[in-house]
Amino acid sequence: MSPLHIDDPAQIGRYALAGRLGAGGMGVVYLGRSSTGEYAAIKLVRETLADDPEFRARFAAEVRRARQVPPFCTAEVLDADLEHDPPYLVVEYVDGPSLAEVVRDRGPLKAANLHSVAVGVATALAAIHGAGVIHRDLKPQNVLLAPGSPKVIDFGISAALDGDTRLTEAHQVLGTVAYMAPERLTGDLGTPLTPASDVFSWGCVVAYAGLGRTPFKGDSPTATAAGILTGTPRLDGLPEPLRGLVERALAKDPADRPAARELVDLLLHPQPATGEQGAPTVVMNDEPAAPVRRRSWPALLAGLLVLVLGTTAAGLLLRPDAPGATPPAAIPSPSVQTILQDPLTAPGLWQNVDSPGKNGRCVVKDRLTAERQTPGLYQCAGPRQEITGDFAVEVTLSLLARGSCAVAWFHWSETTHTGHSLRVCQLALSVAHGEPEGRTLIGSLDLTQPIGLGEEVRIVMTVRGHVVEVSRDGQVIGEVRLPDGGPDRGQFLLGITTTDAAKAPPYTVTFSGLDVRAL
Repeated sequence: MSPLHIDDPAQIGRYALAGRLGAGGMGVVYLGRSSTGEYAAIKLVRETLADDPEFRARFAAEVRRARQVPPFCTAEVLDADLEHDPPYLVVEYVDGPSLAEVVRDRGPLKAANLHSVAVGVATALAAIHGAGVIHRDLKPQNVLLAPGSPKVIDFGISAALDGDTRLTEAHQVLGTVAYMAPERLTGDLGTPLTPASDVFSWGCVVAYAGLGRTPFKGDSPTATAAGILTGTPRLDGLPEPLRGLVERALAKDPADRPAARELVDLLLHPQPATGEQGAPTVVMNDEPAAPVRRRSWPALLAGLLVLVLGTTAAGLLLRPDAPGATPPAAIPSPSVQTILQDPLTAPGLWQNVDSPGKNGRCVVKDRLTAERQTPGLYQCAGPRQEITGDFAVEVTLSLLARGSCAVAWFHWSETTHTGHSLRVCQLALSVAHGEPEGRTLIGSLDLTQPIGLGEEVRIVMTVRGHVVEVSRDGQVIGEVRLPDGGPDRGQFLLGITTTDAAKAPPYTVTFSGLDVRAL
């Protein structure tokens, strides 16, 4: 921390300022203290930017993205005032050095510390991506080594998984070149922005932490960019198996990089190499066994807690009262196998279908959008694969019009046009049997907090035997028991329906990041 400048304010909101934590192009970050003695980091926008409508929109997006991300992996948002002149953002003060500071002052990390940081940052990325956010500026300066697990901060240039880059002009390249993925340096406006760019940055950050330099370091930013686009990463000195994972993360083609969740799984449960390891963006598994074992998200967190609690690395011990800590008894650890996996950013397992006669359509572009022009139900054309046994579904969805409900059918039969369904509406979720004429409600789960229009929520549905459990953004809402003698196998499909609250059309819902796994 450095002293306040003569023209710095003495107080922002309810926080008295104690000093400067840093400054950048967007503004100054201060250390503030509330009247109750709590410390916080306060980002105050520069006055020269405050009157720029586009910048204000970008700052508002930063606040929105930061609030979407689970607090265990980032500095929690405590307050924000977008109408203040100039606007400011208040976040948790993380009492720990940045990874950049540690490497600069002490040199590259030793193997045990390096592995812990690699796991912690990958876990943070998985949570960030699961919240529907792409960071876009992952670098050592934005990784804080807080007690417990690393925290990834600064969502100033983050973006939604829908790839909306309207706040970035065509000629702008936002971020730090040494940690940018090649697809961000090509200048091709048609290249979609995906979480794979953050995975590339993860590889650069881990290489820097273990070697004290970036893997494509050149004599100038231009030379570094050229290395990223065409060169081979210099990773000599990184220990195995970490080096192999970093190499995969630094693949030129985004489709060849593992997802953040897969990184966590492989870091906690290393797998022997079995030939080509590039992961497709769409997975449809009909085989009874898979060469790669995946684990559920709660199980990955459980493995991370075991790893971090077991290390004696300074600054990396997870206290029982640390943010994000979960009692071991609350974390199951079943092994799982991927059945269906589709980011739903382009036609894949789900296809574009327009049915004017049924007043509905489904379009896959950046996400799967299901739409109706009149009240009623519409089912998107999805995979025909039959799922048997216990399984879990994770999908991010959004309700874009009042009265619109997202629907996930399971145990669905194309022959009889019946099966079970989960409906997600603004005020409640429900599980029913039969569609569409003879729908019989099995159980309803009220929401303590309604789903806002346009809000992206991560829904997890677990089907074990006759019990269906549903979670929203990591919080269990409740469970419903399916009737005995009902279907226990069938297709999994997505679509839209409406409620009595339906107002003006079109009625619209969206889906993204689908993952269906056998338990």
